[in-house]
Amino acid sequence: MSAPEKVAYSPRAFAELFDPPMGLSTVFKKIRAGQIEAVKDGRNITLIPHAAKEKYLASLTPIVPRPPKPPKRKPPRGRNSRRRQESISQTTFFATPMAPQR
Repeated sequence: MSAPEKVAYSPRAFAELFDPPMGLSTVFKKIRAGQIEAVKDGRNITLIPHAAKEKYLASLTPIVPRPPKPPKRKPPRGRNSRRRQESISQTTFFATPMAPQR
């Protein structure tokens, strides 16, 4: 049998609802910014209604997964692989035939 939902939470209890827990100063910053609704009962008691928790969770931005990255080409392996890569990339090809050497 699960415990019934609370009607309102203290800021500390509200912070501990999340995993990992939200910091208490973060809760008060969000209350001041208007992101979390809170009510006062007297001078020192701050309460956050259960409906405010649901509203805050609904206002959060959902995470959209990125498309997978294409696999990287593996560089050639071997003793002189780096030299071979450099010599291939530096080779120039001429459109006109070269004159024969004597």
